Amino acid sequence: MPRRGLLAVVLLLLGIFLIGLLKDALRDSPRYRIGPVMARVGDLPPVLESRRERLLDGPPLLAGPRSLFDPELAQDLRRALERRPWVRRVRAIHRILPDGIRVDLTLRVPLAVVCTGAERLAVDETGHVLESDSDLGPPEHPEIRLPGRTLPFVPVDGEAFRRSDVLEALAVLRDIERVARSGERVLETLPIVEVRVGESGERRKAGSSDILLVLENGVEVTWGRSSLSPLHVFELDPREKLERLARLLRTWPGLVGIQRVDLRLHDPLVYPRTS
Repeated sequence: MPRRGLLAVVLLLLGIFLIGLLKDALRDSPRYRIGPVMARVGDLPPVLESRRERLLDGPPLLAGPRSLFDPELAQDLRRALERRPWVRRVRAIHRILPDGIRVDLTLRVPLAVVCTGAERLAVDETGHVLESDSDLGPPEHPEIRLPGRTLPFVPVDGEAFRRSDVLEALAVLRDIERVARSGERVLETLPIVEVRVGESGERRKAGSSDILLVLENGVEVTWGRSSLSPLHVFELDPREKLERLARLLRTWPGLVGIQRVDLRLHDPLVYPRTS
């Protein structure tokens, strides 16, 4: 091998060796050591601001002091954060010299509160439990109730409901939110405070058309099947149901004097208050 080529190989190997030494020195240096609680949550949507202190509740994100240059730091942080009930996804982890970490998170947003027995479980749109014994509630977060029944399995924080009744209720709320985002905001002045699935003392099959909404003024709206039920195709589309409700509101402002509205049919049925 020519002398010039041999020199280049030696310099390359020496450079690799020196880089390795530098990495080891940086990794072991106390100057670049971060503590176990350096990660912070940045700006939050208003609905989550009151939860700031509990978003990262749980075991320490890191088992002990780590170097900012630890090659496994980001992976370990990501894994620890995504086990937190409120964290949907870690978008990015940024190292900030000399000893800082900034984490960009996608958080889960509560949609409703499942009430079963003494339990009040705040859940997102997928049925993922964000917190038990929650103080969230109407009108921002409707209560989901299953009259006359108890759940055989109640998930803990970080787990998800799999029972079809709860998922059907969430599907109805998602459909209503989707329609509202496109401009039909009929329930903006009469928010939903409760979603009842089934009736007390009656056995219910999955997909039965007995989902009932209770509005803030006490009016009960028989909604029917959720979009998770294969038989929902025989009922009106959620948009059509809300459009019919909007027309009723123009006839009966605030639905004053109305006890119940049945939206399952093409011509809604209206039941006046009896007292």
